[in-house]
Amino acid sequence: MSAQLLTAAELATDLRMHAETVRTWHRAGRIKAELLIGRSPRFDAAKVRKQLAKASDAAAARKFSGMVPTL
Repeated sequence: MSAQLLTAAELATDLRMHAETVRTWHRAGRIKAELLIGRSPRFDAAKVRKQLAKASDAAAARKFSGMVPTL
């Protein structure tokens, strides 16, 4: 079964953010579209969530890559 593909506005509603944020992230390469219809990208919400979680995990790893002091 194929996933339903969402527009930037629909994905933004699903992620509870502004549609322009989704468009900006797409242009910057932070999230990937599954399909382009003309100039309009379509997104798989589950895959975008995984992409964002992976990016968040990588950022956290970079932030805390040093030794953690013990109390």
